[in-house]
Amino acid sequence: MRRRRCRWHVVADQVHTDNKLLLAAHSQKESKILGNIVANRENLGFREQAQAYREHLAEALKKPPRSTSKANVFMHSFGYFSKELTQEEKAHFLQSIEGYKKRRIPSNSLMTMLQSWIARFGEEYLKNQTFFEPFPEVLIELCQDSQCEWAGSELFEERDNATRPQKS
Repeated sequence: MRRRRCRWHVVADQVHTDNKLLLAAHSQKESKILGNIVANRENLGFREQAQAYREHLAEALKKPPRSTSKANVFMHSFGYFSKELTQEEKAHFLQSIEGYKKRRIPSNSLMTMLQSWIARFGEEYLKNQTFFEPFPEVLIELCQDSQCEWAGSELFEERDNATRPQKS
C-alpha cells in the first residue's frame, strides 16, 4: 500500500526537480538514486526517506562537477531547444561543446548560450534549474554586504585537501 504524500514529499519533489541538473553535473549515479528516493519506490517512512536522501545528497555533492558530466548536462539542456534553433545555432553549440571538452572554451560560454535560449523560448523547466544559477543573486548580494568573496573552486578546496594524500 502506497503512503499518502504529505507536504514534505511535495516540497522534496519540487526541490529535487529544481536541482536535478545540478545534481547530475555532480554525480549522475547519485542523481538517479536521489530521484528514486524522492519517488519513494521502496515505500519508506518519512524518517528513513529523509535520512537516505541526506546521505546520497552528501555523496553526490562530495566532489565538484566533472567536465564530462557538465557536458552531458549541457547536451541534455540543448535538447529542449533543438527544434527551435537554426542549423547555424545548433552547429555553433555543438562546436562549442567540443571546444569545452577539449578545454578550449570555458563552461560559462555554454551556460550563457543556454541561458539566452531559456529566456528566448521561455523554457520553464530549465529556468527553474539551479544549475543555471547556483548562486542566486540574493545570496551574492548578501555575500557582498558581508564583505566576503566568492570563488567557486574555493567551495571544494577543503574537500579536495581532505581527499589528497598527505606528503611526507
